[in-house]
Amino acid sequence: MVKQKNAKVFEERRREHWAGSDKLVFSGSGFTQMPRVVPMLAALADTLTDSKSSAGKLYMLLWSYDWGAGYVEPVDDENLALEMGYSPARSKRTVVERFDALVSLGLIKTKPRGALAHGRVLLLNPYQVVQDLCADAVHGPKISLSWRDHFNQRALAAKSRAKPDKPEPEEPTQAPPIPQAPPIPS
Repeated sequence: MVKQKNAKVFEERRREHWAGSDKLVFSGSGFTQMPRVVPMLAALADTLTDSKSSAGKLYMLLWSYDWGAGYVEPVDDENLALEMGYSPARSKRTVVERFDALVSLGLIKTKPRGALAHGRVLLLNPYQVVQDLCADAVHGPKISLSWRDHFNQRALAAKSRAKPDKPEPEEPTQAPPIPQAPPIPS
């Protein structure tokens, strides 16, 4: 697979900051490297955090910056805030709160870069993230059975669309079906 120069540079940077991260990020092919389930995870992030936080917007935006390496270096908080639809006056606090929410949910990992607290971002494999969230004692019970069923259907559909002549990756990009959670008490 021919990779663009930027993708190779970002892969090297990702490996420099997160040794062994090749197995932690989604690896796919095509025009974009964004798995089809990313919008579902963005909505789930908003559900599991304060719904006003809209951490899902930032999650989608970060994936749009990915060159296929699972690694992003945001330019600055002000640009991210503007792209998310927020005013520059609120940019620093708004973006940092969204980053903190995504980190606490386990959707991303971050490290500082210069003045940016979240200047280096590792985009974790969304299939494994969902597996971990569903198994989590705090977040798992908040994820509805219908959401889990829909996610499993999307994951199976993605797997069935894979080209048969394409070699299987070393680590699966789709997690096994998510266990069903017990009903939430009323």
